[in-house]
Amino acid sequence: MACPPAELVGKIETRLEELRNQRLGFYKDRLRNSSANRIRRSLVFLASAASFLTACAAVIRITNVETLAGKQLDIGLFAVAFLFYALMGALLIAEKTGDISSRYFRALATILAIRDLSTKLQFSLLDLAFEGQQLSSESDAALKTAFRKKVFAVAEAFCTDLGKLTREELQTWQNEYTTSISELDTLAQQGKTSVEQSISEAITELKSARDQAKQEAAAEEAAKKPALVKVTVKTAFDGEIRVAVENVETAKFSQTSFALNPLPTGATKIEAFAEKDGKSMSYSDWVELKPGIQALDIDLT
Repeated sequence: MACPPAELVGKIETRLEELRNQRLGFYKDRLRNSSANRIRRSLVFLASAASFLTACAAVIRITNVETLAGKQLDIGLFAVAFLFYALMGALLIAEKTGDISSRYFRALATILAIRDLSTKLQFSLLDLAFEGQQLSSESDAALKTAFRKKVFAVAEAFCTDLGKLTREELQTWQNEYTTSISELDTLAQQGKTSVEQSISEAITELKSARDQAKQEAAAEEAAKKPALVKVTVKTAFDGEIRVAVENVETAKFSQTSFALNPLPTGATKIEAFAEKDGKSMSYSDWVELKPGIQALDIDLT
């Protein structure tokens, strides 16, 4: 049995309203689950806090706080501000490459477009409802057929426009997704290069510091070794020769070649006294003593 015109319009409207609500529900869920507003609020807070901390640290530095606590507070505030700026950078990267705000506004724009289509549909169906009321059961079959075609054409146009909206949104999302992947790849490559360079520089610095530490340790160890001085007297003398180190007589020798007791390294005053044919002779000079064995020739005058 053929459906009356008015009832046909009502059934079509009900089915189209269900379809509209399904599409609206999808995009409304996207709005509710979007983190765009949370990220924006976080960025506003971090930017405000970082600016305030930077200003406070600058004031402390300008006022030339000389106390240790003041200097530490200055550095601490700058460090916290830097951390906030770093968090802002991380959020911005996530927002940009994650398509968060763009997805939010696409959903909002699609909801408004669906509502516009729904409003247009309501007016079209209202017009058809009035037209259907003018058709009675005795109306010509051709008029009824033409009316049904009008109703189906309006429904088909609404479904076509609705599908076009979702396809356009999908295409936009696909383009932004591809761009986001490309940006992430570029960012990853840049980050990888930067990290590799930093690691290489850190390894080089560590090796340099290690080699320097070894050299310093070797020098320190060598400095701890005493100077072993082998003395050769070039001048003939009678009896014994007396040797004094830093104005303190340390030994007497009758040989012209002898070894002194181990001495500390560094500039050292060495003196020698002897006689020849009743005449006094002496030697006095500053000698740079080095670790290990070294020779010292003495000429008595």
